[in-house]
Amino acid sequence: MHINTFWKIVIKSIGLWLLINCVWIIPQFTSTLNFINGEIEWGNLILIWLICFTTLIVFILVTRLFLFKTEWIIKILKLDKKFIEETIGLDIPAKTVLSITVTIIGAIWFLMSFPNLITSIFEFLRQKELIKNYGETGMLIYFFIATISGYLVMTNSKSITDYIWKENTDLDKP
Repeated sequence: MHINTFWKIVIKSIGLWLLINCVWIIPQFTSTLNFINGEIEWGNLILIWLICFTTLIVFILVTRLFLFKTEWIIKILKLDKKFIEETIGLDIPAKTVLSITVTIIGAIWFLMSFPNLITSIFEFLRQKELIKNYGETGMLIYFFIATISGYLVMTNSKSITDYIWKENTDLDKP
């Protein structure tokens, strides 16, 4: 495996981790929906929503940069320069390593969010409230989306790897 390919795997893995972490903006946004009843001024509420959407846009742009412009990042940061050897002694195809990384990231997210989802559902059912009156609706939605996202990333790692590795067809060989 070439040094350049190694850095592509690392950068794309970081990009996928950032993409999954941008789901965290959902509970922040939904927590502001409870204030629509007049507890907060509309100007402040719109400012909070603008900050949430700006954060989401920045997350998406940085994630896109990490997932699809990895060659540019390597070139700007000069990550593949000043190495004595140009290859790393791994006989595993780079796409396989990235697929394993994607599966692990999905599994971590699933394992982190599933217990919290079950706990949130239990708390919701225990309090016997309507979903609009439940104070932790944002977190319930977040844990649901995070659990589903982690599961989908974990089970569809090959498709995700094919999609984010599409620019590197010449480096797909060991």
